Amino acid sequence: MGKTTQTLSGPGEVSWKVDPKGDFATVKVSRSDTKSCAILQLERIDLNGHWVGTHLEQGCDFSSILVAVKELKGKPLPLTMDITAEVENTGMATILVEAGTLGGESEPNTVPLTWSVNTVTIQFEDGATMTDTATHQNDQVVMNGTLCGTSGGDNQPVTIKGVLNVTKQGQ
Repeated sequence: MGKTTQTLSGPGEVSWKVDPKGDFATVKVSRSDTKSCAILQLERIDLNGHWVGTHLEQGCDFSSILVAVKELKGKPLPLTMDITAEVENTGMATILVEAGTLGGESEPNTVPLTWSVNTVTIQFEDGATMTDTATHQNDQVVMNGTLCGTSGGDNQPVTIKGVLNVTKQGQ
């Protein structure tokens, strides 16, 4: 497992491998000279699974699209997301935002993702980026994040800003 005590002779960094026995670990790092310390809470979250929640538009430049879309601002839209996270910090997500107020059918979008620790990043083909962080809250696993980007190309650019709040199902 390595040495639990590490020493620095000057500015720099040290690292340890921590292998928690459960989903949570508390790590205390103390300075021997000043006795100051930092306490870190580490948690392991399985990102794989079905997530349900909302997408909320917070700000959009709707100058080039239908007036009906303006009504979405500030209204939560039902969202589902199925994640398959691979060991190599990559994976896929199938995302469906139910935008029924626009008329027509909503289509799921399957996109590649990258992840690090409990943060998922999705880069959409149109340039938008969604970044979400998973945490334990009240005996549930939740993911909160943002969606930012511009789509529509040079002819009809649309700038989108929104927030995502989902809860993992079947825990």
